Amino acid sequence: MSSSDNNNKNAFPVRGAGFISQDDSFLHVAIALDSTNNVRDDHVVFVDDQPEIASGSIADEKVVEKAQCRPQRWKVLATVLVIGIIVIIIAIVTTKGKQPADPSPTSSPKSSPTSSPSSSPTSFSLLNFLDENSFDYGAALSTGDSSQQKALKWLESTAYNGVSKYTLLQFYALEVINFATGNTRPDLPSYIVCEESYISCNGNNYITRLGPFSMKIAGSIPPEIGLLTSLTALNLSNNALVGTLPSEIGRLTSLIALNLFNNAFAGTLPSEIGLLTSLTYLDLLNNDFAGTLPSEIGLLTSLTYLDLSSNFFTGGPYEILDASGNSCDPTSGPCGTAPS
Repeated sequence: MSSSDNNNKNAFPVRGAGFISQDDSFLHVAIALDSTNNVRDDHVVFVDDQPEIASGSIADEKVVEKAQCRPQRWKVLATVLVIGIIVIIIAIVTTKGKQPADPSPTSSPKSSPTSSPSSSPTSFSLLNFLDENSFDYGAALSTGDSSQQKALKWLESTAYNGVSKYTLLQFYALEVINFATGNTRPDLPSYIVCEESYISCNGNNYITRLGPFSMKIAGSIPPEIGLLTSLTALNLSNNALVGTLPSEIGRLTSLIALNLFNNAFAGTLPSEIGLLTSLTYLDLLNNDFAGTLPSEIGLLTSLTYLDLSSNFFTGGPYEILDASGNSCDPTSGPCGTAPS
């Protein structure tokens, strides 16, 4: 038998695992077995990783892959664990930071609802509504014992539910005027104001005429008069009204007749009077108005009657043409013909 045959006869299978050496080269451990399948000590060799040892290479590659994946899996698990801990901590802190709206469920409510049509929440809503429509940013509404605050309390105590917002403003404005001029009627519910003899309303219950003349009312006219924008006639004559005519009068652009005869109005005539371009009748006779007439009065081209006499206007004479085309000075007497 040749030496080559002896070598083949003594050939042994190569088994074993690979490992990574310190220089990162991959090595195989070749183990020789004798006829009794025991390891031959003199045939343990280390061979370089060669493609020819197919079975050993595949097994060794799988081991290496597992060895390489194991640290990556631990990193992923560690990252997920850290994120989970952070989320739990945030949830705990957030939960502790939120306090219940009512920490004592057995406590009694601050106020109990009443049978009034305007309970506390409605009253607050009403206050906001009037505040938004005020001419002084709600200052008078917040002033104790003011006409505006009295009117608010009166309105809260009446049956105003179901009326339009404009009608609600009318009721409020009318009561502010009543309290400001001493013409108070606290027992009058808002829904019958149109039945008053000196008030006229249209089909929508909008006030079109306000005429408390010769009723001995006193005091001054508040700016809330400007909320009655549906007025076509305002007659405050023959009373004891004082103070200035509020500039909010210029908001009454539907006004056709304005009669302030025989009161004690003082100060200058506001330039906003020129906004009342629908006026056909203007009577300021026998008051205490003073100063120069505003030039805006010339915008009242629809006037058929104008009387500014018995006041303290300076300047002039103020020559205008009356309805008949005659020259006239309204500060000296009436110009035009008063309606019958």
